[in-house]
Amino acid sequence: MTAGGALAENAPLPLRLDLSAPLGSASNPVRAHAPAGEREYLRRLRCADGQPPKFERVGNLGKGPYGNVVDGYTVECPGAVPRAVVMDMYHQGYREAAPVPGFAIAP
Repeated sequence: MTAGGALAENAPLPLRLDLSAPLGSASNPVRAHAPAGEREYLRRLRCADGQPPKFERVGNLGKGPYGNVVDGYTVECPGAVPRAVVMDMYHQGYREAAPVPGFAIAP
């Protein structure tokens, strides 16, 4: 990742899980079930004004700390700097309840 939270193209991800790292970072990706689970999580995020952010998939970023290929997303609220969110979609039945830093989350 680069300054401002943008995803760096072809940046190697750490293979070590760090649960103390911010949720949605390369070393603590958001866990989800399949691409639909990734999108469902992102649709539940809320900006400071209570509205859902815009998001766009950047692509896969290689192997993440759980040993799976992870996806990168850019998430943006009006008037705010876009944030990078890393997600691991290989967690069957898992639904993340916590928001990534800077956002709230709907139930």
